[in-house]
Amino acid sequence: MKKILLILLSSLLILSAAACAKDDPEKETDALTEQPTETVEVDPYEHLPDKTYNGAEFRIATHSGNGYEFYMEEDSSDPIDSALYRRNRAVEGRYNVSIAQIVSPPGDSLYAHTDLLMRNIMAGESAYDMISATVVASGGLVVNACLLDWASFETNRLDQPWWIQPINDEFEIEGHLYTAVGHTCISTLRWTYAIMFNRTQGDDLQISQVVFDAIDEGNWTIDYFNSLVSTIYEDIDGVSGRSVGDFYGFNAEALTNLDIFQFAFDIPMITRDDQGLPQLAFGTEKTHSAIDKVLQLYWHNNGSYISKDTAGIEGKNFVEGRSVFAIMTLDTCFTGLRNLEDNYAILPFPKYDADQQQYMTGMMDNYSIIGIPFDAPDAEMSSVIAEALNIEAERIMYPVWKEESLSKKFVSDEYTAKYLDILLAGRKADMGTLFQQDLGRIAMLFRDIVRSENNTFMSDWAASKESLNSNLQMIIDKYLENAS
Repeated sequence: MKKILLILLSSLLILSAAACAKDDPEKETDALTEQPTETVEVDPYEHLPDKTYNGAEFRIATHSGNGYEFYMEEDSSDPIDSALYRRNRAVEGRYNVSIAQIVSPPGDSLYAHTDLLMRNIMAGESAYDMISATVVASGGLVVNACLLDWASFETNRLDQPWWIQPINDEFEIEGHLYTAVGHTCISTLRWTYAIMFNRTQGDDLQISQVVFDAIDEGNWTIDYFNSLVSTIYEDIDGVSGRSVGDFYGFNAEALTNLDIFQFAFDIPMITRDDQGLPQLAFGTEKTHSAIDKVLQLYWHNNGSYISKDTAGIEGKNFVEGRSVFAIMTLDTCFTGLRNLEDNYAILPFPKYDADQQQYMTGMMDNYSIIGIPFDAPDAEMSSVIAEALNIEAERIMYPVWKEESLSKKFVSDEYTAKYLDILLAGRKADMGTLFQQDLGRIAMLFRDIVRSENNTFMSDWAASKESLNSNLQMIIDKYLENAS
């Protein structure tokens, strides 16, 4: 198993790279005439006020599952935990604040957490200086005007690399943004979906180089993947007929990972019109065709085994060497795949067709957003400390995730590094995920139809698009109303 990841967080900064200047790969330089340039280090704090807050408590509301992004009570021998602790101490020391975490009761659902935040904020209790919630459960915080506009604070430079600009761009309307994502939101990395490839099994089947060539040539498509997987099946458990213990080309669950295909196939739920305003874009023949292709992979492919209602079986089978490909999040590289004895690689998702320009993927819908409550006691302090937390997350936390959690545990090769970079460069977000509660579960529609095993997309869309358009207009109006 120690073949794959020197890379995982060498590419951690890949999302922020979208906000940085890029080198022109075709630019040629003359080594004889080019003069050396002096690198000037820019102080990331230069735009922030030179002040302190007299020991004020900075209260961050979190749910019980995402404390690893925001709070660590004491230093630890664990490098990741220690980095979080040191990040917070750096911010506390600079601004003379004391970071505290207010956690929703254990067992509360993601929506219960958001409901609690809304009740407290709308009651004007001034209980939080910053809130964190999962993206899929956060739309209500916006439509109920619970959060301040990040763009209204000069102290927040959302175009800087400590913020994740590609996500934030998707969530803004006319320059207004209420739910932001920065590098303290490490969940954006952990919950990125990928195709895991058992290199040992691939080598035995003599398909590893075939797979790599298909990716490199742009032919790694869903049709190609369907065809490849269909040739890989063996009854190995002694149970008559196909069963969970057999050897398969492809394993997956039919739950959250199904949401990722619409991102992988470049099928946005919401795009922008000529005025830059959101508009529905999901109801197309391409979406209908894409569902057909995934239905074939999941329910009509001899080489696939799909767990319809239980997550985790696909990971168990993959770790035990009973599948060649499986859909998993990158988080499994820190957890379950440590027990894999075979070599493996991380691959990008297949494209819709060979004409698609880029390999793409998405993140599980429980990655974190952050916001400043409208009743925050000192909104300027909230803005400054949020900026500093993200600056130090990029500076302290990310290198540790890379060096300690990955590169010291895995060995890279030419393929693993290249394909993980491709995967992370293709991560997409969509406003449909943020507002799925108000948009008729639009972010889960693809999943729901594939799970039904019957492609009713066009009729389902025709029946719902009028109400969806009405609700989308309500969201646009709320953005502009809140800004005023």
